[in-house]
Amino acid sequence: MKNTAHPHGLNSIAFLVLILFFSCEAKPPPGMTDPGELTYYGFVSKKANCARCHGRDGSGSYDGPDIRGSIEKFGRDRVRDFILNGKDADEDDGMPALRDELSDEQVEKVITFIARWPAPDSSKIRKRKNKHDRRRESP
Repeated sequence: MKNTAHPHGLNSIAFLVLILFFSCEAKPPPGMTDPGELTYYGFVSKKANCARCHGRDGSGSYDGPDIRGSIEKFGRDRVRDFILNGKDADEDDGMPALRDELSDEQVEKVITFIARWPAPDSSKIRKRKNKHDRRRESP
């Protein structure tokens, strides 16, 4: 018995799925209204999603270092410079510059948001291996 389905039916479904995928915007959870938090989690700009690399709580991931306590460690000016200009952006494990993605006001709001995270107590942290550890392991 011959298949009587429309020959382009599968293409139409794939096209519809692609349209839905690219037209759907993630919405922040109810109650998330802090501008810095919204920016950190990528609700302001998909390209400026800090949580993607630095983790939901700033504790880092394979793709980005722990940024808790970074304001105390580096100061607001240096963190601002990291965000705007990136860090080792030409390297595989660098941070991209977000100057074209975020306004100065949005950057300040993100800095204020991440400043809430104090540096972790190193005696209670299990060392996490990530690609950023290679630099420290070099002779």
